[in-house]
Amino acid sequence: MKISFKKEIVFNYLYIIIMLILILLNQLINEDIIINNIITLVLIVIFAICSAYKLSINLIIKNFIFFIIVFHAKINSLLTGTDYSDTSYRGFFKIHFASVYIFTTFIFLILNKRIDNKTLFKHFYKSEIYLLLSIFYFILITIFERGVNGIPQIIDIYLNTLIICLTAKNNVKVKDIYNFISKLFYINLVISILEQITRTNFLYNFFGEIKYVEYFTAGILRSMGITDHPLTNAVINVVWLYMGLVCNNKLWILYSSIGIILTLSRFAIILLIVTITLSLFLGTKKNKVSLIIYLMVIITLIFSFKDILIERNTITYDSIVIRKLALQKLISGQMNIIGKGIGESADELSRELLNNYLIENPWLILVNDAGIIGTTLFILMLIFVIKEHKGRIKKIAILSVIAMISSFMSFGAKVPIYGFVFATINLYKYQKKNIN
Repeated sequence: MKISFKKEIVFNYLYIIIMLILILLNQLINEDIIINNIITLVLIVIFAICSAYKLSINLIIKNFIFFIIVFHAKINSLLTGTDYSDTSYRGFFKIHFASVYIFTTFIFLILNKRIDNKTLFKHFYKSEIYLLLSIFYFILITIFERGVNGIPQIIDIYLNTLIICLTAKNNVKVKDIYNFISKLFYINLVISILEQITRTNFLYNFFGEIKYVEYFTAGILRSMGITDHPLTNAVINVVWLYMGLVCNNKLWILYSSIGIILTLSRFAIILLIVTITLSLFLGTKKNKVSLIIYLMVIITLIFSFKDILIERNTITYDSIVIRKLALQKLISGQMNIIGKGIGESADELSRELLNNYLIENPWLILVNDAGIIGTTLFILMLIFVIKEHKGRIKKIAILSVIAMISSFMSFGAKVPIYGFVFATINLYKYQKKNIN
């Protein structure tokens, strides 16, 4: 039985609150990991079944995105009692809280025939095909080389992307989804500003993570917002910039620009200036006045932070050396063509090359993990995503996101939010008429 829109919203968020309280109480009361995971799984499955049978597809996709963004790090760790990024993470099969809900809901949507099988399997975009091939290859090589250890990372990033895309093919209003994402980003921006006022990453201080005080630079805080790192915050603001350019929403462009600057990410700020400048010269006359104003505001804000940015203009010798060594190993053909499996192989390479120093380049990590074959399949997926963005401004927007996530570890590490990033840039193609 279909429920009204208002009742649907109330039911949805009321159940989310109840579910989270029960999971948290279960975590606090019960110390047995197995029982804890079983109870958590049952609660998530119940919500997934209710979602698949009662909620609209639009609201379900909003839930997918909500869980990934809001619970991607700290709250997920709170609900499971362990740090998601740590090897001791106690989540169900070491899979992220959001992924369990996304996968289970998708299965029940198919069982309930809420997803049209003809739409799902007959009309595949080329980007979907290569994403599917990438996931299949990632799973195959990981199981063959490393067993099941790397499967959670594949699920949390790549499979989540595919599920959101396949669910969105069923007449989803993309502009509505983007509006919902933007509301989450508004909250993130407010928190980022409050961080500057209070001079603390207060969400992390609230959870006892005092170590994040290290994100001060020259007495100025690097805002993390609702994320777990200033660079991750910069990424979601670049995604917001992308949505602003694709949807021609001037406020989103302005607010995302402010959010980017508050992270003090040098690359993100340079990318912001380049993206706005290119959009200015390649866009229509109608948009040029607004973009000129935005560019002036951005430059003014950057000049106010120039001393801090100059101070941050240092790259450690080890960081340069390890990237060079990894790249040399790649070029010389020493890296495996088929890959070593998604997961800890990048850490092994770091230990092999230079004293456990992180390889801060996702493409080097992916080549090491998935080999030349898997990386090529994934790059082909991105190439077709770019082709699906018609118009120069939209291509600039998508390229800015790809450039940003290529500038540090990002999707090469175990960070589920990149499933949301890849899904967001893929959503554009499903209902273009609602974007323009």
